[in-house]
Amino acid sequence: MSNKKFISYKDAGVDIITGDQASKIMFEASIKTWKNRSDFGIELNLLQDSFSGIRFINLSNLPEVIIGMNFDGVGTKIEIAERVSKHDTIALDLFAMVCDDAAITGGEPILIGSILDFNKVSLKVVKQLAKGMIQAAKISNTIVINGEIAELGDRVKGYGNCSYNWGASIIWIGKKERIFRRSIINQDFKIVGIKEYVWVKIKWIIINSKDFFTSLWSKLA
Repeated sequence: MSNKKFISYKDAGVDIITGDQASKIMFEASIKTWKNRSDFGIELNLLQDSFSGIRFINLSNLPEVIIGMNFDGVGTKIEIAERVSKHDTIALDLFAMVCDDAAITGGEPILIGSILDFNKVSLKVVKQLAKGMIQAAKISNTIVINGEIAELGDRVKGYGNCSYNWGASIIWIGKKERIFRRSIINQDFKIVGIKEYVWVKIKWIIINSKDFFTSLWSKLA
């Protein structure tokens, strides 16, 4: 009789049931973004009913366009969300990071896919991220075509019990003659600057530092 011990995913630190529930939350959120590019007549085809499933689009209504792709992520800013337990605005940063890379060259962002890695999946956090993803997609006028969620244990570290890292890729389209590149810049070009007002009022800030300030009082009007 064999004495081999069978190890489950859960024994290895991966809760596949919670993971499936998290994927379902994000998938249902992504569906709500699929009409965001109806102005382009983009047809989204679903071949698999899951967040990481195969999907493709039909661009036959958009002749003579080029397609580009770029990648980015939120990075260490996620720790702010972890420390204040507020995750529903993280998608705004993630989408901004990938969309601006397309927009500055004259590309039109249309499709976003993401990879969301947790140390331990929290459905409470996933629901906040999904809520923000719907909002970010609406603001950026993009479609969330798919994504991947993984539970990686100690390979993902941050602040608190639930830490994660979120990165994304974006597909954009554009007219080749309208793509902004260095070779077309000349001395007749003009730079337009837009002034932005940001009003900040800080009442009390505690700075954790061994050898520096212990507190700072600042009031900005």
